[in-house]
Amino acid sequence: MWGLRLQPADYAINDLNLPNVLTDGAQITGVVDWDEFGLGSRALDVVALAVDCALLGDWPTADVLLRRAGAIAGHDGLRCLVSYRAIAYLGGGQEGYDADPNAIAATFSTVVGRLRAGDRRLA
Repeated sequence: MWGLRLQPADYAINDLNLPNVLTDGAQITGVVDWDEFGLGSRALDVVALAVDCALLGDWPTADVLLRRAGAIAGHDGLRCLVSYRAIAYLGGGQEGYDADPNAIAATFSTVVGRLRAGDRRLA
């Protein structure tokens, strides 16, 4: 991934995760915590949501979101962003998450393994 640079061509929240998404039970009604908003790659926000879904065991939704992030950032960009998100989680940078570090590591291992194997669900 050396030399890979994602184009900061989008406005992105840069800290999007499920606890920051408000719903009425059926639809998204708002998003909070906009203090990191700025130019970036919206693929980062999509990967963050995909990882949250994977951590909850909702792999079908995670797959849809990972495919979308891959369409935005390309395969190498997707791998980079998943790795970046893993470092954020495992480094304790995700407030509001009480998940077991072993479960987090297992989830990321599954995602990275599927990316490495060229899983068709992510193509």
